[in-house]
This record gives sequence, C-alpha cells and structure tokens, in this order.
Amino acid sequence: MADPQVTKKDDQKIVLSQYTQALLDTFKNAKKSVRPDDISALSVSQTVSFFALVYERVRNAVEYREDHLILRAAIERILRRRFSLNPDGHGEAENLLRELLWARYFDNGVLGAEDNVIIQNLINKYILLRRQLVIGRDNELRIFLDQFLMDLLTCEVEETLKPQSATVQSNLSFFIYQVLRNKIKIEGLNGQEVKSRLFSSDNKYNIDAGENIISVRYTQFFEEHPGIGSHDIVRSGIVNIKTPILQDQQSYRLALINPPQNHDDAKAYAKQPIFGLYNAKNQLLVEQKGGKTQNAGILQNLFSDAPTDLTQKATTVVQPAPVYTSQAVVAKAGIEKQKDLTSSGNAQQLINSWKNASKSERQAFMAWLAEQAQ
Repeated sequence: MADPQVTKKDDQKIVLSQYTQALLDTFKNAKKSVRPDDISALSVSQTVSFFALVYERVRNAVEYREDHLILRAAIERILRRRFSLNPDGHGEAENLLRELLWARYFDNGVLGAEDNVIIQNLINKYILLRRQLVIGRDNELRIFLDQFLMDLLTCEVEETLKPQSATVQSNLSFFIYQVLRNKIKIEGLNGQEVKSRLFSSDNKYNIDAGENIISVRYTQFFEEHPGIGSHDIVRSGIVNIKTPILQDQQSYRLALINPPQNHDDAKAYAKQPIFGLYNAKNQLLVEQKGGKTQNAGILQNLFSDAPTDLTQKATTVVQPAPVYTSQAVVAKAGIEKQKDLTSSGNAQQLINSWKNASKSERQAFMAWLAEQAQ
C-alpha cells in the first residue's frame, strides 16, 4: 500500500487513477449473455409464474438480504430443495432454470439449452466435491464444508447466468476496496480542507517548503461477515501534525506507527492513533499521537451536516505534543546555518561592491540611503 506523500507545491491536473479507468472500461465493455434461439429457449407458463413471483416476494420480505444477494439466495433455496429430493443432482439444472423463470428472476426465453448444459456441469462438479470432502467428516466440519461448497456453487451459477452484472459488481467491489484500503486520509493542509481524491491517480500532495500543519485521520475498512454484505469502517478523530522545516524539492511520507492487525485492535487504535512523518531516506522526523477520543460511528460521520473541524478548537480533546527526532533537529540546524551563511555572504558582497565603487557611485548610494531614512 502506497503511503500518502507530500512534495513541494506545484500545479497539477487531475488524472484518473488506473482503478477508476478500469471501472469505467468495465461499464462500457461488459458483455451481456447471448440470448438463445427460439428452438433452444426455455419458456414457462405465465399463470404459474405469477404465483411463483408472489411466493418469492413474500419469502424475500421475510428473509431480508441485500439487493445484490437476493438472486443468489433464491438459487441456494431451490438447489437445497432439489438436492433433498434428488441427492445425485441429475437433471436438476433444467428444474433450477425453470423455477428462476417462474419467479421472474429472468425474462421468459432468456435462458436456453446451452445454459442448461453449463449449469448441469457445475452441479455435477459440486456433487463430486461434496462426496469427496464432506462425507466422513465430523458433524461441525461437515456443516461448514457443505455451506462453503454451496456458496461456491450458487456464486458460480449466478455469475454464469448474469455475466454482465457479475463483472460490474466484481470490479465495483474491487474499486471500492482500493479507495478505502488507504489507512491514512489527509483532511487538511495548514487549516484548509483538502478535497476528496476519490478518482485521483495517486495520493500525493504538494505543499510549501518550511513548517506546515497536516490534518490527518486514521481510517480502515473491515468486512465483518463475508457473503452477506456486512462491513465496518473504523475512523479516528482528526490529528494535526506540525511538521519540522520541510526542504524544497524533497519528498516525505506519512505512515501509521504500530498499526493494528485486526478489527478489534483497530477500534481501540482509532481512539488514539499514532502517525509518523518520514523523509525520503525513510528516517522518522516527527511522531504525533492523537488525543484520546470516543470514536464516532460511520453513520454519524456520513450524515452529519457539520463541517470538518481541522483545528479541533470546538472540542476538548488535547493531543500530546509532537516528538521530533534528531533527524528533524539536524535538518532544521542545517537550514538555519544555510540562512546565516547566505546572510553573511550578502553582507560581504555589499562590502566588496562599496570598495569597488567609484566616488560618484558612492555619493549616489549615500544619497539613496538618506532618502530611505526620511
């Protein structure tokens, strides 16, 4: 994971990130499944379809699922019922497709004989794996493996029947993960709020040389219960980092110090995160702890109308003083020495110019000094 970086301020145009470009390409190029010909297409009675549709609507209302999981849940229900009647799974692909058509998960005539063959092959593969992996295991492991294999089967069936939707959702999930995986979010620079870079090509920021105040936040995405769409986003309060004197044309990076490794640790870490600023040689310059806070929930952050407070003056939270390393002190001393040398050099240059000046040039200079004193 690339860490947020800061460099000397310079104008840049926004370039779409590779993930954003890939997502847009997916939307444009995702291919729909080929509609079968009239001879091989499957069709069902519309009367039976009406009652099946009512049943599925009631069932989905009772068993709440995320919208993108409704079809997968229906496939699993149908397959489990069919396997209870026919454990070998022979010929169950057509029964599955017809029930999906009855419940109007697909339009009449959209599915055909080719889909039947592909789905039956998937079912046969599942039955074979189940026999080899599940049978003979202890009860707890058998239940786990059976559910795991069923999840794989239902996912593959859905992706086969709806390739366009599967491709778009897969790439969208990947895009969201790439956006949320960065654990440090820069909220502001020198008291000015930084606009979100959701579609930016990188996470580099340009700032002026010298001392700066960088407002950051720790944030991390966790999937709590894979398969049912449950997740959590852990967020800390804003931490203001006062940098040492940053040099012109140099790069620096921010990183977490002792970052958490799991969800529970992350929730505790968010109450007082620790940030470090490093130079291009990966030497720590300053360490800044956040003030101990009660972490606000993600819903409160999303629906709050209050502007982002980059100064934290509105709160009673007081963050510990920054800890500067010897590298930051050495860099500051070097800059101060350079200033002294520059000042001394300028003075010597004036002395040399006075010595080399003619009498008329010296008189003109003295007259100019007298005017400045008035």
